[in-house]
Amino acid sequence: MGCGTMNKSTKQYINVAGSGQQLQYVKVNGQKIPVLIDSDCQPNQAAIDNVEKTLRFFQIEDSNQAIRIANFIYDLLKVEDVDLEMETIAHRLERWVGESEMMRLHSSEETAIYLFQKGRAPENERDLFQRNKLVVSRFDSTSREQYERLALVWNGIEKIPADITLEDAADLYTLANPAVLLLHESNIVEKDLSEETRLSRLYHENSKLHLFYQQGDFMKPLDEIDDGVKKLTLRARKTFYEKSYIELPEPTRGNALALEEIILQRRSKRHYSNEPVELQTLSNILYYSYGVTGKMKSGLEVRAVPSGGGLYPVDIYLAIQHVSGIETGIYYYDPLDHRLACINDHNLKSISKNLSGYSGMLDQAAFTVILGANFWRNQWKYHERGYRVILLDCGHVAQNLHLMCTAYGLGSCCLMGFVDNELNQLLNLDGISEHSMYLITAGKTAKG
Repeated sequence: MGCGTMNKSTKQYINVAGSGQQLQYVKVNGQKIPVLIDSDCQPNQAAIDNVEKTLRFFQIEDSNQAIRIANFIYDLLKVEDVDLEMETIAHRLERWVGESEMMRLHSSEETAIYLFQKGRAPENERDLFQRNKLVVSRFDSTSREQYERLALVWNGIEKIPADITLEDAADLYTLANPAVLLLHESNIVEKDLSEETRLSRLYHENSKLHLFYQQGDFMKPLDEIDDGVKKLTLRARKTFYEKSYIELPEPTRGNALALEEIILQRRSKRHYSNEPVELQTLSNILYYSYGVTGKMKSGLEVRAVPSGGGLYPVDIYLAIQHVSGIETGIYYYDPLDHRLACINDHNLKSISKNLSGYSGMLDQAAFTVILGANFWRNQWKYHERGYRVILLDCGHVAQNLHLMCTAYGLGSCCLMGFVDNELNQLLNLDGISEHSMYLITAGKTAKG
């Protein structure tokens, strides 16, 4: 049966943990069993009906096994245009098993199996083996034992035995179709994601690098970059000639926790006390998150995070509310001179309810780090692809901030739910060449 246009008036279910495939439910003994269907295709109702008949006939109680068998039967019958009886299903199952082969892939560590139709063997066996190991590792212990048993039974046998059970065939089918493993209720949403995310998919496609592109199509070739410009890239920062600066204390090394322990302790904390954070603590967090931590042989400074091309398009702003020795206001962190520039005396609380649905976190935080991006610093070289790099750079800085907050006993939490233009106005950003990108609230955690 060919693909038709999806009926937009009907409910659509998407498996968001897999590849975004659409789902159709079958109902058996009061259970809703999800079945993957081809994207943008109408489900084959005859096949769906026969899936329900099959599951009722075999009276399968285990829900995970029912999902595997349901998807195996649907995939088997979805190309049929007629209503198939149980005898026809059994005949088709027998033929499918007879036409299938098992490929045994060997490794120094273990053996995995993969089922595929004749004439459709994968080209890259090494990649396939690695995927199979990942697939099997995600099964529950009972399922893994079943696969190990099947591998032992069929070791050295080219053809799958003709007396294979429906359950065994469905298990092997699932191994060859790992998306079926991810069909859990928590991963399924009622949404037409393909339409609502069209712009992001278009952007991603148009910012890809391809073999047939020249380097200059997406970035300026290195041999065309002046040495003076190269030196300026690592000095990326904003300079304020009419603003007052606050010199931060020299960073110290007072933290006694090992990095491994800090990572184990890191959690998102959303409730803060009004107890102020020491200025020295803030200084250390900023320096070890984004400060200049050394120099290359050429004399160029290097920072605490990587950045695409060493361009450092990310700027750190702070909305300070409870930090010892610093008045409430909006500040900019100068990583080269390790100091704060006072942008304005606005209080984040004054706009928090208009800014975000998480205004309580913003109001309680001792300080909120706001990551902004200077697009020109990056995109003069990387063009459209530079936007991807900027997002990665934000992630590098944010993780450092989280780890440093944890190291000094502070809670922290990231926020992406904010009104962009409101936040840009607070920071005096134009929202065109400079944008607000990310929020991280921080403070001493509330007791209880």
